[in-house]
Amino acid sequence: LSFCEEIFHNDIGMAEPIRTLFFKVRQELQGMLALGQADGSVRNDLPTEELYHLVFGGHRQLLWEWCYHTAGDYDYAQKSAKLRQAIRKLLVTPTK
Repeated sequence: LSFCEEIFHNDIGMAEPIRTLFFKVRQELQGMLALGQADGSVRNDLPTEELYHLVFGGHRQLLWEWCYHTAGDYDYAQKSAKLRQAIRKLLVTPTK
């Protein structure tokens, strides 16, 4: 999903299904974030759109780094686990 828009950007037959998929992922993730905000488990001082960009954008960047890392020693699993820990800290409702 992360690389699709670049590969198929000019392919009219593929661009629309990929765009639809992106919007569906965005809608689902923002819905989960909104549920978390409603029950107090996710901070509500930021809009779900901004939280979505933090979550999805961070993982997307890791995929790009992995894709273009040529040395063969890029540990995506480890970096992804660290990113998930950081995102959890960012998503938690701040304490006073």
